[in-house]
Order: sequence, then structure tokens, then C-alpha cells
Amino acid sequence: RHAQPSRDAATARWTRLRTGRTFAWPAASALRWTAGALPSPHHDVKVFAYEYASGGGFAGRPLVAGLAREGDLMLRALLDDLSLLPGIQILASRDGRLPPLSSIETITPAPGEDGFALFARGVAACDAAWPTAPETDGILERLAHETLRQGRTLLGCRPAAVQVATSKRATAHALRAARVPVVPTFALSDG
Repeated sequence: RHAQPSRDAATARWTRLRTGRTFAWPAASALRWTAGALPSPHHDVKVFAYEYASGGGFAGRPLVAGLAREGDLMLRALLDDLSLLPGIQILASRDGRLPPLSSIETITPAPGEDGFALFARGVAACDAAWPTAPETDGILERLAHETLRQGRTLLGCRPAAVQVATSKRATAHALRAARVPVVPTFALSDG
């Protein structure tokens, strides 16, 4: 089990985030803050924490218990970390078939609302979004696009990075192009 970050360390990271400097949390390669990317440091920033399996991604479909349990663990870890940061409000989404989250503002799918519509609604209510979702079937890439389409700050990888990371072969090619050593990677069609 990882040690809980100290409030001082979390405050230092958040200060760097709010002042426009590049920082190493959560993914320095994917995030670079510019002036105006986040609201003024003089008021709270509202972050939408979305985890696909436990947060409504299966709305209208059977809930996969194992995925919901694992997703819930990821979401709770993120909420624990975000709660250490000063000047932040948190909104999370929750599949209504799961136990509610305590002490966190939460939205649940409305009747007939799918996971993507729920995500869009949550993003619209916040300044920034932190989506956690499978890369398969373009789910995470779609959530990242929606966050940017709404003009909100994406706390995660840009859609193009997600698209590359979805494919082990494309990732190997991108790393090789950046002169990072990789193991030989081939598709079955390469013969």
C-alpha cells in the first residue's frame, strides 16, 4: 500500500497547478497549464471525478460487479487525493445501483441517460474533469474529447495520446520514434 501524500506535498502540487507551471502530477507529459486554463486562484476550482464502471458508464446495461468494484477503488483513491487539496470542490458521478459516496457531491444517471450523457452533464457543471475509463472501444478518448469540446480543463491525457496508448503497436512506434528503446513489436499481419 502506498503512503498517503502529506497535505504539504498535495498543497505544493496544487499551488503549481493553479499558478500555471508544468508539474509532475498526475501526468507531466500530458499536462501543461497556460494562463487562463484554470479559473482564478482566488476562488475554488470544481473538479468532476468520473470513473466509468462505478460512475454510470453502464447506465441502462447490466453492471459488471468486478469492474464496478475495481472502479470504485480507483475512484475512492482519487477522491482521497483530491480532498487533500485546498481550494477544490469535488463532483463525482455514481451508478445508482451502488452504495452512495459519503461527503461528496454526486450525480447519478437520469432515466434513459447513458454514461456519455452523464459525463457531459458532469463536465458542464465543473471547471475541470478527471476521467478514468477503459481505453478500449475509444471510451477514454471520447471522454477526453468531450471535456475539451466543452472548454473545460482536462486532468488527464489528451485524446491523441489516449489514441496512441490504446494500441501497443502504435505506442511502440511512438516510443521508437522518440528514441526510447522498445522490444520488437509486430502485428500478426506483418507475417
